[in-house]
Amino acid sequence: MPISPRQEALLKRTFIDFQATSEFLKRPVIFSRAEGLYLWDIDGKRYFDAIGGVFVATLGHRHPRVMEAMRRQIDTMTFAPPLHGISDVTLDFVEKIGSVAPAGTHLRKALQRRIGSRRSGHEVRPAVLQANRASGQVQVHQPVS
Repeated sequence: MPISPRQEALLKRTFIDFQATSEFLKRPVIFSRAEGLYLWDIDGKRYFDAIGGVFVATLGHRHPRVMEAMRRQIDTMTFAPPLHGISDVTLDFVEKIGSVAPAGTHLRKALQRRIGSRRSGHEVRPAVLQANRASGQVQVHQPVS
């Protein structure tokens, strides 16, 4: 894909995951949009996105239900500082997860403590481990990614 001098200069100042910028510049791919399971580059070439779910696009890019939920949330509150309180949406999430968890796992308490204090995917595994221990489950599954 040919790129403009402006794009090349900006790319040289940008960190690109998992590859050296010099290698990336040999065959650059600059995406301009995404929909469902596909990405399109600035030339209009379509790519199947086989890695989007590893990050945030588990249901595909721009999934209508996810987009609507995001719009509703942004219209209400963009961010609730976890050092000062907790959002009602987070509590709703804790309640929903707790309602499908096996009885006696104390998952509500584990997730409430973990998610309520920090906003990162790194808290999910310890919360699940804590719930497993509390319920007496000994089998721990490693995430695959």
